[in-house]
Amino acid sequence: MAALLFGYASGEDHWKFFLYAGLVIFGAGIFDMVDGRVARATNQVTVFGAFFDSVIDRYSDVALFFGLAGLLRRGRTASSTSELVAS
Repeated sequence: MAALLFGYASGEDHWKFFLYAGLVIFGAGIFDMVDGRVARATNQVTVFGAFFDSVIDRYSDVALFFGLAGLLRRGRTASSTSELVAS
């Protein structure tokens, strides 16, 4: 989801998409921290679950990088992106 928001960030409202993408990333991080604790608290820990969680984390990282690459490929430079974050 965040990759799509990064990919669509263009025009004058691109900062909104960055904000939304950041909120999605933050929310996903919270859920990623909580799911392991819930599995341990309810005694539902499996080797496959731990492996699957790790693999899905890597796929989400790749999707995030592709979204950022799509944003940068359309002509945004690293300096304009850092100006966006600083403002």
